[in-house]
Amino acid sequence: MYCDTTYTLTKGDSLAITADYRSLQYYTADGTTGNAYSISLAGSGFTSKTTATAVNGIPAKTTYYLRIPSGTSSLPAIVLLGHRINNVIISKTGAPSMTPVAAAPAPRPTIPTPTPNVALTGFNIQLTNCKVNAGVYTCTATLTPR
Repeated sequence: MYCDTTYTLTKGDSLAITADYRSLQYYTADGTTGNAYSISLAGSGFTSKTTATAVNGIPAKTTYYLRIPSGTSSLPAIVLLGHRINNVIISKTGAPSMTPVAAAPAPRPTIPTPTPNVALTGFNIQLTNCKVNAGVYTCTATLTPR
Protein backbone atom coordinates (compact mmCIF):
# COMPACT_ATOMS: atom_id res chain seq x y z
CA MET A 1 0.00 0.00 0.00
CA TYR A 2 1.22 3.49 -0.79
CA CYS A 3 0.35 6.30 1.63
CA ASP A 4 0.70 9.79 0.15
CA THR A 5 0.98 12.82 2.41
CA THR A 6 1.50 16.45 1.59
CA TYR A 7 3.36 18.83 3.88
CA THR A 8 3.15 22.60 3.44
CA LEU A 9 5.40 24.79 5.55
CA THR A 10 3.39 27.68 7.01
CA LYS A 11 5.89 29.21 9.44
CA GLY A 12 9.37 30.35 8.43
CA ASP A 13 10.92 30.62 4.97
CA SER A 14 12.26 27.08 4.61
CA LEU A 15 12.93 23.95 6.63
CA ALA A 16 15.27 21.02 6.00
CA ILE A 17 13.27 17.81 6.38
CA THR A 18 14.91 14.46 6.99
CA ALA A 19 12.59 11.47 7.06
CA ASP A 20 13.04 7.73 6.93
CA TYR A 21 10.92 4.60 6.77
CA ARG A 22 10.49 4.74 10.57
CA SER A 23 8.53 8.01 10.19
CA LEU A 24 5.38 5.90 9.73
CA GLN A 25 4.47 2.95 11.93
CA TYR A 26 1.33 0.84 11.46
CA TYR A 27 -0.68 -1.51 13.67
CA THR A 28 -2.94 -4.21 12.19
CA ALA A 29 -6.06 -5.76 13.72
CA ASP A 30 -4.21 -9.05 14.39
CA GLY A 31 -1.57 -7.24 16.45
CA THR A 32 1.12 -7.05 13.78
CA THR A 33 3.19 -3.88 13.87
CA GLY A 34 5.69 -2.52 11.43
CA ASN A 35 7.29 0.47 9.82
CA ALA A 36 6.88 1.73 6.30
CA TYR A 37 9.18 -0.26 4.01
CA SER A 38 10.50 2.78 2.13
CA ILE A 39 9.85 6.49 1.59
CA SER A 40 9.90 9.04 -1.23
CA LEU A 41 10.15 12.72 -0.29
CA ALA A 42 9.51 15.59 -2.72
CA GLY A 43 9.79 13.39 -5.80
CA SER A 44 12.93 11.49 -4.81
CA GLY A 45 13.19 7.78 -5.51
CA PHE A 46 12.11 5.29 -2.85
CA THR A 47 14.77 4.71 -0.23
CA SER A 48 15.11 4.05 3.50
CA LYS A 49 16.05 7.67 4.36
CA THR A 50 15.77 10.95 2.45
CA THR A 51 16.20 14.71 2.91
CA ALA A 52 14.52 17.66 1.20
CA THR A 53 13.93 21.35 1.82
CA ALA A 54 10.37 22.53 2.40
CA VAL A 55 9.70 26.09 1.18
CA ASN A 56 6.94 28.17 2.76
CA GLY A 57 3.64 27.81 0.90
CA ILE A 58 4.81 25.11 -1.53
CA PRO A 59 3.40 21.60 -0.91
CA ALA A 60 5.97 18.81 -0.57
CA LYS A 61 4.68 15.28 -1.27
CA THR A 62 5.85 12.34 0.80
CA THR A 63 4.91 8.77 -0.12
CA TYR A 64 5.36 5.83 2.25
CA TYR A 65 5.28 2.25 1.01
CA LEU A 66 3.77 -0.23 3.49
CA ARG A 67 4.04 -3.98 3.06
CA ILE A 68 0.58 -4.99 4.27
CA PRO A 69 -1.81 -7.47 2.66
CA SER A 70 -3.87 -6.03 -0.19
CA GLY A 71 -7.11 -7.20 1.45
CA THR A 72 -6.56 -4.99 4.50
CA SER A 73 -9.58 -2.70 4.87
CA SER A 74 -8.56 -0.80 7.99
CA LEU A 75 -5.79 -0.32 10.51
CA PRO A 76 -6.45 0.21 14.24
CA ALA A 77 -3.75 2.89 14.22
CA ILE A 78 -0.88 4.46 12.35
CA VAL A 79 1.68 6.81 13.82
CA LEU A 80 2.93 9.41 11.36
CA LEU A 81 5.82 11.60 12.51
CA GLY A 82 4.91 10.88 16.12
CA HIS A 83 1.18 11.63 15.70
CA ARG A 84 -1.15 8.72 16.35
CA ILE A 85 -4.18 8.36 14.06
CA ASN A 86 -6.76 5.81 15.25
CA ASN A 87 -9.22 3.72 13.23
CA VAL A 88 -7.71 4.34 9.79
CA ILE A 89 -10.12 3.18 7.09
CA ILE A 90 -8.47 2.18 3.83
CA SER A 91 -10.98 3.56 1.35
CA LYS A 92 -11.73 1.70 -1.82
CA THR A 93 -13.57 4.66 -3.34
CA GLY A 94 -13.37 4.58 -7.10
CA ALA A 95 -12.27 0.95 -7.30
CA PRO A 96 -14.60 -1.20 -9.47
CA SER A 97 -16.96 -3.67 -7.76
CA MET A 98 -15.93 -2.73 -4.25
CA THR A 99 -18.38 -2.48 -1.35
CA PRO A 100 -18.09 0.20 1.36
CA VAL A 101 -15.69 -0.61 4.17
CA ALA A 102 -17.12 -1.03 7.68
CA ALA A 103 -15.81 1.04 10.58
CA ALA A 104 -12.60 -0.25 12.13
CA PRO A 105 -12.64 -1.75 15.62
CA ALA A 106 -11.54 0.39 18.55
CA PRO A 107 -7.73 0.49 18.89
CA ARG A 108 -6.00 -1.71 21.43
CA PRO A 109 -4.86 0.26 24.45
CA THR A 110 -1.46 -1.47 24.35
CA ILE A 111 -0.40 0.19 21.08
CA PRO A 112 2.54 2.42 22.02
CA THR A 113 3.03 5.92 20.70
CA PRO A 114 6.67 6.03 19.53
CA THR A 115 8.93 9.00 19.84
CA PRO A 116 9.00 10.96 16.57
CA ASN A 117 12.21 10.95 14.59
CA VAL A 118 11.25 14.09 12.67
CA ALA A 119 10.41 17.38 14.36
CA LEU A 120 7.08 18.11 12.64
CA THR A 121 4.09 18.52 14.95
CA GLY A 122 0.55 19.82 15.01
CA PHE A 123 -1.20 17.98 12.15
CA ASN A 124 -4.33 15.88 11.63
CA ILE A 125 -4.36 13.27 8.84
CA GLN A 126 -7.07 11.88 6.55
CA LEU A 127 -6.66 9.02 4.04
CA THR A 128 -8.83 9.17 0.89
CA ASN A 129 -8.98 7.86 -2.69
CA CYS A 130 -7.44 4.49 -1.80
CA LYS A 131 -7.28 2.21 -4.82
CA VAL A 132 -5.89 -1.27 -5.30
CA ASN A 133 -3.61 -2.05 -8.24
CA ALA A 134 -1.90 -5.43 -8.52
CA GLY A 135 -2.49 -6.07 -4.80
CA VAL A 136 -1.06 -2.72 -3.67
CA TYR A 137 -3.18 0.09 -2.23
CA THR A 138 -2.46 3.68 -3.15
CA CYS A 139 -4.06 6.32 -0.90
CA THR A 140 -3.96 10.09 -0.61
CA ALA A 141 -3.28 11.40 2.89
CA THR A 142 -4.08 14.99 3.75
CA LEU A 143 -2.18 16.60 6.62
CA THR A 144 -4.05 19.56 8.11
CA PRO A 145 -2.43 21.87 10.67
CA ARG A 146 -4.27 21.83 14.00
